[in-house]
Amino acid sequence: MQARLTPSDRRWAVAGLVALAVALVVYQAPWGPRMIDLDVYRVGAHALLSGTDIYTVAEPEADLPFTYPVFAAVLFVPLALLPELGARILLVLLSLAALFFIVHLTVRYVGRTTGRLTGSGLAWSVPLSVAGVAVHPVWETLNFGQVNLILAALVLVDTLTRRPGRWRGVLVGIATGIKLVPGVFILYFLVTGQRRAALTAAVTTLGTIAVGFAVQPRPAWDFWTHHALNPERTGGIAYVTNQSFLGVSARLLRDPHPPRALTVVLGGLVLVAALALARRLHRTEQVLLSICVVAVASLLASPVSWSHHWVWAIPVLGTLVIWAARTEPARRWRWWVFGVVTAIVATAPMQFTPKEDLRELDHTLGQQVVANSYFLLALAYLAWAAVRARRAGVRTLTASPASAPTA
Repeated sequence: MQARLTPSDRRWAVAGLVALAVALVVYQAPWGPRMIDLDVYRVGAHALLSGTDIYTVAEPEADLPFTYPVFAAVLFVPLALLPELGARILLVLLSLAALFFIVHLTVRYVGRTTGRLTGSGLAWSVPLSVAGVAVHPVWETLNFGQVNLILAALVLVDTLTRRPGRWRGVLVGIATGIKLVPGVFILYFLVTGQRRAALTAAVTTLGTIAVGFAVQPRPAWDFWTHHALNPERTGGIAYVTNQSFLGVSARLLRDPHPPRALTVVLGGLVLVAALALARRLHRTEQVLLSICVVAVASLLASPVSWSHHWVWAIPVLGTLVIWAARTEPARRWRWWVFGVVTAIVATAPMQFTPKEDLRELDHTLGQQVVANSYFLLALAYLAWAAVRARRAGVRTLTASPASAPTA
């Protein structure tokens, strides 16, 4: 049953709208961020409208090419039709709305799981959404004018809520059509027994590909046969904020072009292990943790995972809250662990190490640890989730005889 809004909830809703208005003013002011990725989206969409191959154009100031499927360029057309100010306002609005959805879904799930949520949860969701803007992946997503928050919200709504029903999978398919990495959640649906959702997501993804071929056949072919297989098209893979297996391998091996076979195998192994782990977690009703495990593994396996791609840190922190909240006074140290992880995610210490012009290849051992901080946290998180799954499985086996039905 839907919780009714209390007077306190209404006050928090008004406070959220005020914060949204302030954010819009700040981001559109003369001192606002460059939002360079938004410019790339607009360049690609303008090329689409003019009939130009979208992969032959680039944002003029930074010379950044369009790196998304043709379907994404179709969705970016409204950003191209609007004046620059209008496009900035629209993307910030959508991103902040997506941030709120991510936070609110996480808050409600954590609250239900721990039994500590009363009312609608707005008293937590609104201030946490405002605070979430300062978390590095969110901050950078907004500053660059990226779509990471929107994609994460689409996936989280599709996988965590009960509302999609028979349409579950459509949002994952759309997210995959915009940016390929969410496609791993088609496999998530499969391994967790949601075959209809997996089929729906796969069909939707195929539909987005078909749209791309219908709009620009040759560029669409070039994307799927060449551009999608070239991670360097998105920038230097050794750059310090690339926290994927490929980026870390480049820095550890001191090679700007590390062996692709090595990173593909490592990424594939982590994905397979994460999907198996997600299946086990889902069976023990740790749904949010199962989703986050797959999301984190996909970031590790993706050739390029810039620090602003790690907006999944928000629901990840939610799973740590569940772990810390269900503890005896003697284990209060868990909250310290949560605080340290939150501080690392929020500050992204890798950005303070030597970078650019391949200076990452000369890092000392200490600098390597700091430079790969998100990567190391991700590995630790997957290991922790595996322990959680094992312990939950033991508890289930221990409880099953007593809970078995009797004739």
